[in-house]
Amino acid sequence: LVHAGPTERPPELPDLLARLAPCDLVLVEGYKGLAALPRLEVYRPAGPNAPPPLAASDPGIVALACPAAAPAVPPGTRRLELDDTPGIADFILAYPDPRSAGHAPT
Repeated sequence: LVHAGPTERPPELPDLLARLAPCDLVLVEGYKGLAALPRLEVYRPAGPNAPPPLAASDPGIVALACPAAAPAVPPGTRRLELDDTPGIADFILAYPDPRSAGHAPT
């Protein structure tokens, strides 16, 4: 589902998810303010003055897909190679269902 419109308020994520049910997996871009959902950050540093990854200050980010030369990954955050699409897919598919108790990064 795509939403565009500078004068419209974006739909709430729970409303969008309800329209997709039932399904096994939903990938969402945006909605960074939803700390309750585990997130994966894609980080491409743009030069030596690039800002640090969001994962450095956001505990809701459970994995960081970045090039090998990127800054250190915070403890508890999984580093994924940016160009390893199958590895990123495997991580996403193996990640515990956030609706179940005790979900944690692998």
